[in-house]
Amino acid sequence: MARSAAAENHEAGMLSRRLVPVNAPDSKVRGERCMEADSTGSGATLPDAIVARPVLRQFAPSGAGGLPAEPLRLEGVSRRDAALDLALVLLVLLVLPMGLDLVNVVSLAGEDPGELGGGTLQQRFLTNRKVFDALLAATLTGYFVWRHRISAAAFGLHGRAPLRQVLLTVPILLATYATFMVSVVVTTLLVTGGHDLQQEVQTRREFMQLMPLDNLWSGMALMAPVAFHEELLFRGLMLPYLRRIGCSWTWAVVLSSGLFAALHLAQGWLGVVQLLPVGIVLAVAFIRTRSLAAVVLAHFAFNVLQLQLARVVLPLADRLGG
Repeated sequence: MARSAAAENHEAGMLSRRLVPVNAPDSKVRGERCMEADSTGSGATLPDAIVARPVLRQFAPSGAGGLPAEPLRLEGVSRRDAALDLALVLLVLLVLPMGLDLVNVVSLAGEDPGELGGGTLQQRFLTNRKVFDALLAATLTGYFVWRHRISAAAFGLHGRAPLRQVLLTVPILLATYATFMVSVVVTTLLVTGGHDLQQEVQTRREFMQLMPLDNLWSGMALMAPVAFHEELLFRGLMLPYLRRIGCSWTWAVVLSSGLFAALHLAQGWLGVVQLLPVGIVLAVAFIRTRSLAAVVLAHFAFNVLQLQLARVVLPLADRLGG
């Protein structure tokens, strides 16, 4: 059967059509349609062409370093899943550390309670616990990344601009230490009862005596897992999940910082109050920089400085008290 002239002209127009980029503006698409009509050699108008464009997930515009402008966003994680994950984080925080005590008892069974490799039995016990906590937090984070098929950058873990992340440690450390010193002065002035203040100082002294004050390397070996565990748990995990379940950034910072301070109850209630603003500064720094490495390094340096300060202050206080 002979083909009609109109069909041949339509086929010629279709074959002569040039590809239009999917992101081309509408004016470009209309121009291509006009060229198709001219190529047919007839005055007939072609029907509106259907231009297929891919449906892309809308992302916020990129900020510094190619990171999304909306920081620490858990793309693809439902609110229900976020609530379940947050409950798991709290379970790990509150329950599993108690199981570590049993691990320590087993691992240190039969050891001489005297000196053990340059540190006391209590210091070994504490170091084992902090290493276990850090590994547990890292494993939990890896599970969330695998389960939800999300990037580790959602928790502030990324390798973009590593030098910048390291340099950010300096202003974060300065802000953290300045905030801590102000909180120490203010809380000390607010404590009116002399007996209460002496009791709090004694509690802090007993806690610091558990630290390896006489060995810098042992102190650094202890503070490295402490900083990693606490920052990954309270900043890297809790802040994005609190935000995802509906909290504002302000409430997310307050809640995570409150739990962070409560974790240090062994230093006395005065220590808890003094560390609350420290947690807030670290949380705000994490949200602003979107870098877990920066706040981990700042936290590590802060703790090491505290150990060295205690190494000098405690003997001096003992001499003055005597």
